[in-house]
Amino acid sequence: TYSQPIVYNPDAVDLPDDISWEEIFDPKYAGQLFVTSTPDSLLFPVAKMLGLDIENDDLTPAFEKIATLAPNIVATGDEEEFIAGMDSGEITLGITLVATALELEGLAWVVPAEGATVQLESLWVPANLPDNVTYWATVFVNEVLSADSQGAIAEFIGEGPVNLNATIPDFMIGDPAFPASEEDLDKYAIVVPAEVVARNKDAWQAAYTAAIQG
Repeated sequence: TYSQPIVYNPDAVDLPDDISWEEIFDPKYAGQLFVTSTPDSLLFPVAKMLGLDIENDDLTPAFEKIATLAPNIVATGDEEEFIAGMDSGEITLGITLVATALELEGLAWVVPAEGATVQLESLWVPANLPDNVTYWATVFVNEVLSADSQGAIAEFIGEGPVNLNATIPDFMIGDPAFPASEEDLDKYAIVVPAEVVARNKDAWQAAYTAAIQG
């Protein structure tokens, strides 16, 4: 699992632990903010902040709110663009994976009061493969999902394990960006069912792209 909180350079920005997502809309961050080029990391928290039901409500108010963020946005993209912008000093805060933040020294992150988007990476075995290929592919998936492997992967890449028997790395324990219990998930995580995302993906992407481009 991975969450996408607000990641920032504490030498340039001071963000307390009790902020709302409304914080990043402050004009004082004009020309400093990075957002992902895909909507999930920002759309879901903003919708929750506005009291919208992501699965059932019209999200137009959320996209309209995001459009007001355009003056603060200096860069968009994926992990590579975030790292480059933060490394050069072009950006001081942004929304990205904690795993990405860990690739640079000295960064901090905060999960705002509304929570942060939490999603899953997946592995699957395609249908209709030769029996021997299906067998070894399944062996591989089982190995990746084993407790030992999940603990090691979590430690190495900074994403939460999905095997409940895996050892959680020390740096994740008690961090809201790595919700591990049902209580933490309820408090800190915004989880949208994959089928809801798949059904709305194209429309959400078009509306989000228009919003962040101003």
